[in-house]
Amino acid sequence: MRALGAGRTVLSLALVAGVAGGVSALRARLNRRYGAARRILDVAQIPRPLAARVASLGHTEWATDVLWINALIYYGQSLYANLPARYIRQYADTMIELDPRFKRAYPWAATALLYRTVRSTEDDARRAGDYLRQGLAQFPNDPALHHAYGLNLAFDQAPYKRHGSPEWVALKVEGGQHLARAAFGLSATTERSPWLPLTAAGLLMIGRREREAILTRCDGLVYTDDPDALAAIEGRLGELVRERTTDDPRYRASFELMQRRRQHYPWMVPSLHVFVGDPVLSPSRR
Repeated sequence: MRALGAGRTVLSLALVAGVAGGVSALRARLNRRYGAARRILDVAQIPRPLAARVASLGHTEWATDVLWINALIYYGQSLYANLPARYIRQYADTMIELDPRFKRAYPWAATALLYRTVRSTEDDARRAGDYLRQGLAQFPNDPALHHAYGLNLAFDQAPYKRHGSPEWVALKVEGGQHLARAAFGLSATTERSPWLPLTAAGLLMIGRREREAILTRCDGLVYTDDPDALAAIEGRLGELVRERTTDDPRYRASFELMQRRRQHYPWMVPSLHVFVGDPVLSPSRR
């Protein structure tokens, strides 16, 4: 009897293992078929701002977080399925109206609106700039927003204007001004670009903003440590200072600081030289 019971137990276990293996194999096959047949549609259920505000029962930040997660999923799926992502603006507008202090919504809206699977238009570029300008109204000193807005003006919106026209020049110059602010603000973060001062100065020179361009390069001397970018800034600054007939104390001082660093500490990055200063010589060597 015991042998018979043990045999039944072994048989039951073998049957269970076989069924489990068959179900696992069938599930994998069904998943593959579902993945091949699944169709992602360009649809979204986005509540109106008033309805979302009422449904949140006063917790608008929570409602914005829910929308944010859904917006990211929607945008990612639209890229994966090669869809036009028609509801980017609705997601962005609702999030911004619910919580204007949600900083991530502004650059995301600008980026998602321009970088879709369909060709962007002049209206898209302008609307992307509007989102970034709204963000700057909330966070006027945010360097990342200045950086994004500067690039949008100079390289997204300006190409739609006739090259050399007053509108084209105005967009290039305004973009350079925002990039100059970004270069200074991003200098203390890991997001800084050593070439940003040169880009900003070049855009300012399109509008003959010579003084602003030189001062932007002067600032770049202090917080740019990349050797190649530093050499380019120093060379161009030296040319501009020598070409000018009038002196400005600020960029003349920067030019002299650059020369003293080359003389005393050519191996030292400018940001460190500002704190170290020039060497103190003994009276006999002065």
